[in-house]
Amino acid sequence: MSLDGKIFTTEAEAKDYEFNLIHVVLIDDDADILEIFSSSLLKAGFKNFKTFADPMAATAYISSTKVDHVFTDFHMPLKGMSGMTIKDKCQELNIPCTTVSSDNKNADLNKVDLIKNIFPLLSIISE
Repeated sequence: MSLDGKIFTTEAEAKDYEFNLIHVVLIDDDADILEIFSSSLLKAGFKNFKTFADPMAATAYISSTKVDHVFTDFHMPLKGMSGMTIKDKCQELNIPCTTVSSDNKNADLNKVDLIKNIFPLLSIISE
């Protein structure tokens, strides 16, 4: 099996390679949620992701680094930047962005749905 000109002896090796190519950024002002997001992505097979509790630092990072997808908390009152501001920046940079929240109906997804349904689904889609 080959992918990007590389030859793999098993499908698992190829899948592992693919997951390392996908670069995801997670932004949330709640450290516990970031830990849950990180664990969920690791369980789904992703290894190339970065987490940020500070949306300003995350914005600087995504402005200077190739990122494939951003998942951001919608409501971050203590950090002075909303998920919509980050989503607008992502649109400007042509980076897909999904806003998540446990308490805001304006977000794209509920955090529980993301953890239970979306992250595990990502591993199935890329198989």
